This record gives sequence, structure tokens and C-alpha cells, in this order.
Amino acid sequence: MKNETVEDQRKQALERILKAYDDDVKNIILPMIEDVLFLEQQLKYLRALPFIRVNPQNRSQQKPTPASKQYKELLQQYNNCIKIL
Repeated sequence: MKNETVEDQRKQALERILKAYDDDVKNIILPMIEDVLFLEQQLKYLRALPFIRVNPQNRSQQKPTPASKQYKELLQQYNNCIKIL
């Protein structure tokens, strides 16, 4: 279909992974696909934000932003979900 979004295509690709498994496994893993899609959207959003805050008076002073911390946490969750899938 030409009207499919990138998210729809990604969901279909992830669902194709499950074709080889029996229904019990599919029922356990299928909800995780929605989680993976959500995490991908959040990671994409966070990548657009700055990860480091620089002190304008002293450029050598830098610290991570909340976005960088959240990105790191979500990336870990995403990687764990992908390993399971």
C-alpha cells in the first residue's frame, strides 16, 4: 500500500519476525512490538535535542542534559527488546 507510514512498514517488518513462531510465543512477544515502535519514536525525538550543556562563561565546563540521560535509558530498553525479538 502506498499510504502506509514508515511506522506501519516498521511494524510489519517486526511482525514478520514472528511468523516462524507458534501462537503462544506470538501472544507473548506481539505486545513488545508496540513497545519497540514507541521507543523508536522517542529515541528519534530525543536525538534532535542537545545532549550536552556548556557553561557560556567557561566552555570547558559541560554537563549532560536530561535528554541525554533519558536517551541512554531508553536506548538500553530498546536494545533489550530487540534482543528478545
